[in-house]
Amino acid sequence: MGVDVRRLAALDMALHGPRLILIEFAVGVVGCAVFGAFSIAAGVRLLAHGFTWQLFLGIALICVPLNYVPLLLHAIDIMRRGSARQEAAYELAHPEMVRRYTVLQLCLLVSFAMVIMALAQRGARG
Repeated sequence: MGVDVRRLAALDMALHGPRLILIEFAVGVVGCAVFGAFSIAAGVRLLAHGFTWQLFLGIALICVPLNYVPLLLHAIDIMRRGSARQEAAYELAHPEMVRRYTVLQLCLLVSFAMVIMALAQRGARG
């Protein structure tokens, strides 16, 4: 039931264009990290007053961009090769696979999910 991280990046690029997806993944890495850092800083300041939700939100937001790192690295490689359509050919030919990958993108919200899957897939390939 796992996500092939490289295919997910290729499918997104084939469907939405490589530039948009590179921007999305880069913003996912940098944007979430920045918001997470601000939230952690605010949470630390408010910790003395009993407010912990911002601290936990910041920790969660710091974990999310880690999921975007393997996607961004794959997207850069796929864009250099110009191989998005070839790598996602099976999924593009089968609409149910596109829907499946769309739903499985929710794994981005699970801390370290994409990182673990990418490392497992790299180990299986190499």
